[in-house]
Amino acid sequence: MGVHCAPALQGRKQSEGKSGRNLRRAMTVLQFSAALSLSGAAVMVVWQSEYVARLDLGFKTQGLLALDLPEGLKPEQTDGLFEALKRHPAVQALSWSEDVPGRNGVGQVDTMDNGQTRAGVRTGRYDLGFFNVYQIPLLAGSLEGIVLPEKTEPGVDRPLAIDLMAVKALGFASPQAAIGAQLKVGNDGWRIKAVVGAIKQESARNIAQPQVFRLSKKVRNVLTLKGSGSGSDLAALRAAVSEVWPRYMPDTVVEMNGVEEQLAQRYRLDRNIGLLIAATSLIALLLAGFGVYALAAYTVRRAATRWKS
Repeated sequence: MGVHCAPALQGRKQSEGKSGRNLRRAMTVLQFSAALSLSGAAVMVVWQSEYVARLDLGFKTQGLLALDLPEGLKPEQTDGLFEALKRHPAVQALSWSEDVPGRNGVGQVDTMDNGQTRAGVRTGRYDLGFFNVYQIPLLAGSLEGIVLPEKTEPGVDRPLAIDLMAVKALGFASPQAAIGAQLKVGNDGWRIKAVVGAIKQESARNIAQPQVFRLSKKVRNVLTLKGSGSGSDLAALRAAVSEVWPRYMPDTVVEMNGVEEQLAQRYRLDRNIGLLIAATSLIALLLAGFGVYALAAYTVRRAATRWKS
């Protein structure tokens, strides 16, 4: 408390020993090295999060708007909404699905058997328009002329499509060889009608699973819209939904989000951590820079004092 501030802030006196100067230099170098290491970590985390967000998933998400429908709706409500949006000029294509592909990082996994090979595959329910809306390429077979049954009939195989990873997992020699094959899940029979390109619904932290698409007419969970314009204008799709929705569901609030934006949420925590580390490393670099400047100024002043003496 009895020391004057000004002389103390002016720096060390010439009475400082060699060990003290070496300690100051070592601490300054350590401080600057730690700041550089923190900056490198920030760059790595941000770069990695941006990289995984742009990974090819096997399907397109840009310009798609997903509507999450509430439970308990009557079939005439969902069918009326679908038909009204289908006729709207802002909508080019639309499809029903059990969920937005890629939003659920785990999903449902079933064991399917083709008579020779058993494999665990990720399954979900989709309608026939799903592949067009998400621009998933068709490799073999056809989706034209498939009649989706209203209910399960005994002895009748239900139609499904599989991706390229499922072809390999189930032991088929080629996509063409899989067409027409029967798959069984317990006592339920399914018939492969089409093979599409491999897709990845899991995040970059998880291994991609073989995918099987159960083609269903009764799935009414998520309705995905594709715009008729450039494909990136979601405003027109939102306006179309806001116009049509009250006609069929006036007592419910519509929940609509861009598919690309929803999938980006999977890496939001990583990106935020990277930005936090970047901000911290910037502060550390500034402090280290002040330390280097103080050490350099002290060294120059000490050398000048020696020269004068």
